[in-house]
Amino acid sequence: MRTIILAGLIALLASLGSLLTASAEQRPYSMDQPCVSHDLNTLWSVLGVSEASDGITPNQDAVNNVSCEFEWESLKLAWTNLPLRASLRKNLMDASVSGINAAGSEPKGYVYPATNDIKWFGLDYHFDQQPRFINAVYDYYAWTKDTAFLKAMQPKIEAAMDYMMNIMKGKEGLPITPDPYNGISNTGRPSTYMDCYREGYEVTWILESYYTSLLDMAKLETALGDPIKASHYASDANKFPSEFNRLWNPVTHRYVGWRDSNGGLHDYGFTYINLEALARGLGDAGKAYRIFQWLDHGKAQPTAAGAHIGSEDIYQCIAAPRSNTIRIPTSDWVPWSVSETLRNTLFKYGTLVEDGGSELLWNYYDVMARLRWLDANDAWRKFADMVYRAGGDPLMYTEVATNHPLDVYGENYLEFAANGGENGLAGLSPLYGFMGLRPGLNGLYASPNLPTSLVYLKCDDISYGSHDCSVKVVRGRIVYDYDLFNNFTVLGAAGTSSTFKTENGFNSVGALLYLDKGVHQSGYYIRTIQNVVLPVMQPTVSHPIRIKLERLEGGKWAAVAMAIADTRYSDAWLYARIAHQPAGTYRLTLTDSSKSFSWLNQDGVYDIRAVDEPVTKAEIIRVHGAKVSLKASKSFSAIHFAGTGSMRYVKLYRKMGGFWWIVRVTWASSPHGGVLSFADQPKGNYKLAFDKPFKGVGALESSLYLITVTSDGKSSTQTVGAGGKVRLSIP
Repeated sequence: MRTIILAGLIALLASLGSLLTASAEQRPYSMDQPCVSHDLNTLWSVLGVSEASDGITPNQDAVNNVSCEFEWESLKLAWTNLPLRASLRKNLMDASVSGINAAGSEPKGYVYPATNDIKWFGLDYHFDQQPRFINAVYDYYAWTKDTAFLKAMQPKIEAAMDYMMNIMKGKEGLPITPDPYNGISNTGRPSTYMDCYREGYEVTWILESYYTSLLDMAKLETALGDPIKASHYASDANKFPSEFNRLWNPVTHRYVGWRDSNGGLHDYGFTYINLEALARGLGDAGKAYRIFQWLDHGKAQPTAAGAHIGSEDIYQCIAAPRSNTIRIPTSDWVPWSVSETLRNTLFKYGTLVEDGGSELLWNYYDVMARLRWLDANDAWRKFADMVYRAGGDPLMYTEVATNHPLDVYGENYLEFAANGGENGLAGLSPLYGFMGLRPGLNGLYASPNLPTSLVYLKCDDISYGSHDCSVKVVRGRIVYDYDLFNNFTVLGAAGTSSTFKTENGFNSVGALLYLDKGVHQSGYYIRTIQNVVLPVMQPTVSHPIRIKLERLEGGKWAAVAMAIADTRYSDAWLYARIAHQPAGTYRLTLTDSSKSFSWLNQDGVYDIRAVDEPVTKAEIIRVHGAKVSLKASKSFSAIHFAGTGSMRYVKLYRKMGGFWWIVRVTWASSPHGGVLSFADQPKGNYKLAFDKPFKGVGALESSLYLITVTSDGKSSTQTVGAGGKVRLSIP
């Protein structure tokens, strides 16, 4: 069982290290200083990624020789120019591989779980490190273009893949773990990092990373100049997803933990397994819909111990889902580190990472899966949840701190973990996900996908090949920004107004909302400027925020747009896309009948943004009635309606497999039509539902991202539409 530590967050937003300046525009959420610009480097040290050699605690290195963690460590470090990247390189080079630089009882190509240990803690052979080792080598090479490293690693990665193909019988279908790692209850042995399970034979978690290793080996062999091998691995990768779906449980509608050698399915609601499958591109839209319905609307077995006794909430730890939603039975538990006696007393269901607890690591795959299959708003909500939850622990819990065995939420330290090695990955989704940065063999690519509460994200100190650079992804130009923090005015049915003047035109208005501190607390914590811990909650609001925009014309206020916006974001920018407006004087009024929110203001002037968001028109639809179906051939981010009739409320649904998923939208009506805006949506089938018949024409509009790369004092800017990918030009 892993050593686990909870390091509170001033950390999380930047387990990115020097790096990400996230801006909901400058302030997507509050941590130490609400409404002050955040860069994301403070998270590094707390999450075990810093220029120091140690991790969070002296006995928890940020980079170590545990090979099952190599992929996570490579994702964390390969893109940086920190000294720790050299430690990662050394560990990959020194990794023990049977028949290459190590001898042992396993055939050639077996990757030792740790450099000097052929068995995990001397007890069992493990197999999840086999594909993860290859994936780590690819990530490191793709970022660094270190050809000497790749040449030196070639014998190891080819032997590791041959082991999976031959010894694990991957060339015959799904790779399997050999006896005694057969997955059979009461007899099987642990075979992965989750070392208390008798998971074996067809192990879903191993197979997910194996799929990535096939894709990565195809690229590595291309780089090594062997197109025949590259083609072979690419072909195997193309065939793999359909075979992988044999591990889908048609009864529970999710992937199982493993299929044993007798054909038995072992399904205990493994959330991390399902999320990682989706994040790696396995499954399909229908399966993704089923999985997220289970995660977001299903129930877990009630916890028996810890801070959440009796809870059925899959996200009881807020920052990440429980590892499993059903207690692991005695027949599938190996008591080498936690006996059944302890499981029935101190560590009942709900207090162990392996049994009802959680890890920050799972949040990374949660966010990345939602970005791939749902949208950026849904993904950002989970990322923000994690940041608030981890950042709200003033105890900054670590393994060596004996004076507070629980975090501020009353959770056992194994129930909510922030291990240095693996959990630092939780801060990387802004880089790999929302900014969409990925290295390829022939360049650095970006496929941005920002939530509606952000105008830009920026990451500094990126090291790609021989270049050190910063990358900024921008969705709009801020033409007006009142940006001083002072106090709050509670919104109410009467509304609260503020005027502003712009020198340029704009098509989006934003307001920074804050939860009324008098509402019911539900477990979020932030720190104020005075370092006083105050509770913050994720709101449960029955009524949306209403936004009214007026323009001063001839001494009178003329209505421009009336908008209704979702309020699931706490302490975040709320934006409404509108028809393009000219420069002038405007008045913005916000109302909230639930009185759950405050509006930030300084001396009666409220925190407002006017933004000019460049868009491209994709397709035209015609609406005549209360419902309409449409098929989008390209990604889109808004629907601009022009027509007659009073459009007051619109719902947008996207088809996922045979199901309809409702998209979170903001809509703004005007005297001549209106705008429906949302996070970027992929091409596919949709339907619209109006509250009353509407007649008019709708234009599907796509956000146009500007991506600026700065290196050696020079900059270059490129554009890419929603859903697109561009090879970055590094000056």
